[in-house]
Amino acid sequence: MKDICVKIFSILLVSFFYNIYADDQGDNSQRDTTKNIYSEKVFNLDKKLIPTDKVIEFIQDFYPQLAEPTIIHLNIFNPPLQIKEYEPGTKLGDRIDKNNNNITRNPAPKDTLINGIFQSISLDKKIYKQGEIATLNVTTVLPLIKPEIKFLNRNYKLYPAGRNMYKTVLAVPMDADTGRYFMVLRYEENEAKKSYKIPFKVLPGDFAEEDTAELDIHILTEETLEMMKFESWKYFAQAYAKSFDTLLCDGDFIWPCTGSITSMFGIARRYNNGLDKWSHRAIDISNAVGTKVVAANTGVVVMAEELEGHGKSIVIAHGQGIHTVYIHLNKINVAVGDTVVKGQEIGEMGKTGMCTGSNLHFQIMVNKIPTDPRSWIPGAGRLKKGNYVNPELVKK
Repeated sequence: MKDICVKIFSILLVSFFYNIYADDQGDNSQRDTTKNIYSEKVFNLDKKLIPTDKVIEFIQDFYPQLAEPTIIHLNIFNPPLQIKEYEPGTKLGDRIDKNNNNITRNPAPKDTLINGIFQSISLDKKIYKQGEIATLNVTTVLPLIKPEIKFLNRNYKLYPAGRNMYKTVLAVPMDADTGRYFMVLRYEENEAKKSYKIPFKVLPGDFAEEDTAELDIHILTEETLEMMKFESWKYFAQAYAKSFDTLLCDGDFIWPCTGSITSMFGIARRYNNGLDKWSHRAIDISNAVGTKVVAANTGVVVMAEELEGHGKSIVIAHGQGIHTVYIHLNKINVAVGDTVVKGQEIGEMGKTGMCTGSNLHFQIMVNKIPTDPRSWIPGAGRLKKGNYVNPELVKK
């Protein structure tokens, strides 16, 4: 009986190694006959599961040596990931017949789940300028537990946007360091903390400098500057702390008044012959005193104050950490707690507080960070100083 077992084991062992040898020879032969069609390259990627329609962008960002139109398939189950590079013209999902070098055009396969739970995770762009906003959309197969985002050293909530769908708006600060980054999506699964990284890049903003000698007549001393800082802390910061998880916005944002842009977002201002300098955190729009000012979107008034430095000012909360700010008003037509709809008149343009003439200082904040209003308003990206704006242009 013992001899029979030994013989059986020997036969199985020989058969096992023979099959390995035959498979290896078959693979080599197959590669030799199709080397004009494809070549294999192996990279150690962070994640095993990547949606197939996102693979090309991902690889091109981090492996520029793969030139377009490189088409990539992934063997997602055997790390390190196998990346097959096919001839130009082949599309993702096409089937390669390695025996006769034919290419059969097939539709791309469905997305593979990311981390076993995400159907898709996408930023609206991969490259942002300082002062712009980023929009993150997430779709899952199961509800997320305690989701949050870490973006440029700031923590953000991820808000529900439908069944197993989530969305949030992120701010790229005007003083963010340029370069490549990872946004981190954190959540819990079976009481274990998990995360997923999404790459993006920050470029310099289109910021310039301007002299504002006219403001010297207001005697911008240390005392007046401290007063402005105090108002920002006591009134505006407290207003930004008032928000709602529900997004109240009604579609896209609109310009809050008619007039000409007199000062751009992010511009570096020099006061008192260059002794004082800071960056402008809003867009200034100039027109006559009394020009109607409207809500840039639907929301709730969380501040309506007459201040010494900022003048008559309004802050509206739109939910999910988004606020609009209206400063130097001549008249305030709303009160704290009022719900306003997009396009509703909330006040009049004026020249109250520390300013040189009639204008509206218009600001949009995200998670207490100032952002360029042009990022929010359709078609506004190329507007410059001197351009004319009008709420009716994008109201519908």
